[in-house]
Amino acid sequence: MAQTKGVSHRKKRVDINDLEAKEEAYGHKLTNGTIIKIVLSNAFFWLILGIVLYANIWLALLTFLIGCLWVYYNVVSREISTRYYRRGLVERNHFLNSVVQLMSSPNATVTSAMREAAERANGEFQQDLKKLLSVMLTAESQNKIHEAFNTIIDKYSDDILFCQFMVQLETADQENVINDQMFQLIKDNHNDLFNKQKEYTNLKNNQKKEMLILILMTIVVCCLLAVCFGLNNYIKTYAHSIIGLSCSTVYMIIYAFVTAKFFKYYYDESITTI
Repeated sequence: MAQTKGVSHRKKRVDINDLEAKEEAYGHKLTNGTIIKIVLSNAFFWLILGIVLYANIWLALLTFLIGCLWVYYNVVSREISTRYYRRGLVERNHFLNSVVQLMSSPNATVTSAMREAAERANGEFQQDLKKLLSVMLTAESQNKIHEAFNTIIDKYSDDILFCQFMVQLETADQENVINDQMFQLIKDNHNDLFNKQKEYTNLKNNQKKEMLILILMTIVVCCLLAVCFGLNNYIKTYAHSIIGLSCSTVYMIIYAFVTAKFFKYYYDESITTI
């Protein structure tokens, strides 16, 4: 399965088989419960907004149903793909650090360091490393080893520093000379990238909280209006009036567009691939 490049997700049909493969790639399982949890945790606010704005259980349930469908087609695939990308990045970062540490031993070779580092890896990435090592140990020609390195480089081509590291490993294996400084430099740069990725994720999580606060403020304002003017007056003069229904519907449409734009940004990991 190809690594999601930069996790720049376009809206598309949800491919359950692809999502299952991505979850299972690193020891997890995609269940109906997992999908339902993702959908309900995001569509819940559609239900609350529907209740507050329309003050009608059927319109609120219709809003909730639309919200569930919207989340299923706009969030589920991005959520699973981002989890897959981040788990893979963790494994690659651990691999780089392990190899550099192992190659610092006087008797270490590229193959021995890679073999031990592969044993410390997990999931799909570990299997990719084992396939590469198998070719390195059994191939009759250097061309086959070069093809095996290119296979893993192509798969993770969005992680430029990892690819540079693999190129250096292939060169060191061919020439039987380990350039400690070069490996250390690439490893340090990848660690910086990894830390920036975590900082970027924390920043986006904080911005998601801020967006939820804005939604809650809308709910609070509507509740205050209902309290100040009386529930019956709120329902009659706004919630069930033509103007109120129109304004509430326009608000929900804007809400859908704003959240769509936000989630496109929230699940975009491309800033961490440079």
